Amino acid sequence: TFLGPLWFIFQPLLLTGVFSAIFGRIGAIPTDGLPPALFYLCGLVTWGYFVQSFEAITHALLGNAALFRKVYFPRLLIPLSVVVSKLLVFATQFGVFIASLAYYKFFTADAGNFSPNYLWLALTPALLLIAALVSLGAGLWFAALTVKYRDFHHITGFFVQLWFFATPIVYPASHIPDHLMFIYRINPMALVVDGYRMAFLGQGILN
Repeated sequence: TFLGPLWFIFQPLLLTGVFSAIFGRIGAIPTDGLPPALFYLCGLVTWGYFVQSFEAITHALLGNAALFRKVYFPRLLIPLSVVVSKLLVFATQFGVFIASLAYYKFFTADAGNFSPNYLWLALTPALLLIAALVSLGAGLWFAALTVKYRDFHHITGFFVQLWFFATPIVYPASHIPDHLMFIYRINPMALVVDGYRMAFLGQGILN
């Protein structure tokens, strides 16, 4: 492609712009006083690592079927390699978020609207590990089901969309109705997304 690896940088930025326009301006969904760009970008970067790992793992068994027939090796190595390799993409996109955070902190009037939470900052490696394990576990389930029932190849995308909207990425967790909070509590990616917002922006319902 013309842009090549630069797509890893432009993708979250483009999505952030779209979300800011649609959900922020047209939908008027609040962001708990945070700059909308930082609010969406933080959620998209952490969610992006999970969903890219999950989708790659779901195709790992079928995509490597020929290799599995030729030589024996621990089958878990392939999905594990996916989880590890996607960390490079996460690091690149997270660097974009940090650069945006620095811009808002030092060059705009919104600097007083957020501040890091150092306790949650110390927990960010554990949150990233949770995202990796969830993508590995859920991805292996769907990979096995896809081998037996090929229709799951089409269901995966729909499932990811449902999970996306069940996770507080385009809306703050503080605005989830009480009768729907059980979805937040059983959703491990809600903890990851909200935890990263708590760590770097100091806003969330986890404090």
